[in-house]
Amino acid sequence: MNPQYPQNPQYPQQAQYPGQQGQQPQYQGQQPQHPGQHPGQQGHYHVQQPGYPPQQGYPQNPGYPGAPQGPQKTPVTLTITLISAIVIALANVVNGVIYLISGEDLLIDQVKSLGFSEELVEAAMRDVDTSIVTSRAMTFIITGLVVGLLLLALRSAKTWARVVLTIFSLGALFTALMALADNLSAFNMILALAGGLAGLTALITVWLPPTNRYANWRKLSGT
Repeated sequence: MNPQYPQNPQYPQQAQYPGQQGQQPQYQGQQPQHPGQHPGQQGHYHVQQPGYPPQQGYPQNPGYPGAPQGPQKTPVTLTITLISAIVIALANVVNGVIYLISGEDLLIDQVKSLGFSEELVEAAMRDVDTSIVTSRAMTFIITGLVVGLLLLALRSAKTWARVVLTIFSLGALFTALMALADNLSAFNMILALAGGLAGLTALITVWLPPTNRYANWRKLSGT
């Protein structure tokens, strides 16, 4: 060190920012970019593009109605329909068997009860076509068997089964009126009343809304 020349005074160095070594201070604020300016042309400034809000998903289109979750209970209306169908089947089959086996004898007893002698009744019966008794017996039996065969399909509330039941429920009303008109015996009349009331009940309950909803559910679920 030359003593002849005094040293220049030392200027204090510029305070360094934490984390910087000889760099200009970095600003953390956002600075918008000019149009056409590429990132990195701002020197040491950290420019952040304004963030966009997260996009929300597009609304889902409502799907087609599917089968309801979980099994549905059999509605009361369908249960009543099934019971009515059973009564129709039993009443008509039993009435038909009675007509087929002892219909002629019951008819003779009925004529005798009117005060005619046995000889006159037997002579009259020989000249009368008794095939009508057999025809009515077959009508009862066919009605009962068809309704009975529908029971399995009715449990699932199949539309075709309900249509057929509607037709044969009307038939049950007809057979009930026939048996009541014949008045062969008290038992036949009781069966006729039971079958007729069951037919009328089935006509109502088989198309009520709960039955229709259950039928739609079974159709959609494929069960």
